[in-house]
Amino acid sequence: QTIAPDDEWDADDDEWPDSTSDLFAKYGIDPDAGQEDDPAGETSAVAPSDDKLILQETTDWVQAIIVDLGICPFTSASASKAGIPTAPVRYTVDRANTAESTFRAYWSEVALIVETDEKQLSTTLLITPEYLTSTGEGYDAFAATLMLAMEALEMEKDIQLVIFHPQYQFRDGATRATLDAEANYARRSPWPMLNILRTNQVRTAQKAIPTGLVYQQNEQFLQQVGGTNLRAMLESRDWSHLATRPPIDRRQNTIFETARKLREDVDGKAEDKDK
Repeated sequence: QTIAPDDEWDADDDEWPDSTSDLFAKYGIDPDAGQEDDPAGETSAVAPSDDKLILQETTDWVQAIIVDLGICPFTSASASKAGIPTAPVRYTVDRANTAESTFRAYWSEVALIVETDEKQLSTTLLITPEYLTSTGEGYDAFAATLMLAMEALEMEKDIQLVIFHPQYQFRDGATRATLDAEANYARRSPWPMLNILRTNQVRTAQKAIPTGLVYQQNEQFLQQVGGTNLRAMLESRDWSHLATRPPIDRRQNTIFETARKLREDVDGKAEDKDK
């Protein structure tokens, strides 16, 4: 899904931590904080052993929240396709449960997307249901180390990273949203995920639509749905209550109409090249 990455990570260019405990120490995170009494009420469940169930819960969430509600204005009508031009989305589950193994899984997926034509693969959602499931802040810190590695390898010209997590907290620069802010649910997925995006597609999207405007409209819409309802749906993995709710109405804004036309134009040119 073409969701714009957050602002630049505030991290220094030192070495990759040798262990998960070093990673938490580097970013001043207590991995056990708040797990016994989670104020947001979304301490993650133990991951089921069936990867198919995790994939189903994830695609159901993407379809209901990201696609059907229109949280991302550049998705297609299906959770299986996204991007500019529209192409398949890869969903994959990895049982990595350490920083090192998750790091390896991430780079394997980065290599795949770099080596695959964008008309064959738009973006990848790497689902990590056994790594840092109960600490969104810890997952955020881990993603920062991935960003540092990409910067060192000058990979940012090809790849961008967006994270999703059951306890995700939006931030505006150094300021984070409160735990119970409805806006967080645009990124609160059933399981932690690393969304690997193509930089050229992200840049095209950002030129068409100001990221801040997307976030603002998403926040207003999710406030109408209600934090209590969003929390209950995430915990139950049931988003059927949203089926009759109309999506975010962006038609009144000329910027989003421009984005729609841009996507149609890019998809049309891609089809012409294939003829």
